[in-house]
Amino acid sequence: ISDYIDSEVAEFTSFSDFHLMDIGQKKMMLYVIIPLMDQSWQSLVNLFFSQLFNELYELAALHHARLPRNVNFILDEFVNLGKFDNYEEFLATCRGYGISVATIIQTISQLQDRYGDKKAESILGNCGIKLCLNAANRTTATYFKDLLDKTTVKVDTESESKQYGKENRTSSMSENESFAARDLMTAGEIMQMPADIGIILFQHKPPIQVKKAFQFQLFPGVTEKYEVSQFDYHAKPSAEQLQKLTLAQQAFEEDIAKKAVAKQTEQEQLEKDFFGFEVVEQEVTFESALEELNGDLNISGSEPNK
Repeated sequence: ISDYIDSEVAEFTSFSDFHLMDIGQKKMMLYVIIPLMDQSWQSLVNLFFSQLFNELYELAALHHARLPRNVNFILDEFVNLGKFDNYEEFLATCRGYGISVATIIQTISQLQDRYGDKKAESILGNCGIKLCLNAANRTTATYFKDLLDKTTVKVDTESESKQYGKENRTSSMSENESFAARDLMTAGEIMQMPADIGIILFQHKPPIQVKKAFQFQLFPGVTEKYEVSQFDYHAKPSAEQLQKLTLAQQAFEEDIAKKAVAKQTEQEQLEKDFFGFEVVEQEVTFESALEELNGDLNISGSEPNK
């Protein structure tokens, strides 16, 4: 809550030019840009995504457990988004609602440090496709080595024996063929993969080794041609969103008024129960108080009638 006390945070959270449910109903792209080295507002970013997940689930519930338009999350530098509660459950159920998620991390160790070993294993287990572009440490390389499992290789061996005597010399040669199990790729081989080679693992299908497609090579000069800055963005809320804001403000004000009336009614009832009669607030002046005293007490000096 302390984050919202900050005036800058209060300003940029005061209004949104789109509704979170719009993401599951309209064709649109949403970029969430956060500074890599500054984690001051990490809790707000985490709250945004958590709320977005919940809103999409509520929207799907209104359309027979399926979003009107499929949504694809590309969560690059996932661990920098903070820790999501029940993220593994979200991954396990989101595909049925039309939501796909790409959880992108640098190493397996990062995920383990953020979520712990058991939750990290559960998150990885709920990813139907695993793509290894590079193994930055041995923990990551060993993880993919174990997923690739074993393969069977044929081993050919040759042997030659020679015997020398006083009068003659004999020699013999034999060839043997055997089969042995070995890792499909060792951890060392995975760490030493060329920069343009990657590994894709599917559920219920054999893994494949692929050649990377670098976008800057496929579309040379595209980043320079369409260079944009996040600071060039200007909010353009739709009439629908402005109407939603107006209705939300009206509903909020009505709710505050109802709570005030309910509190006043409760206070009056408590006073009535405590004093035995209803307490009525009225303006009291010196003259009205004096008149009331004259009616109850004899302060004129005359004796009362006997």
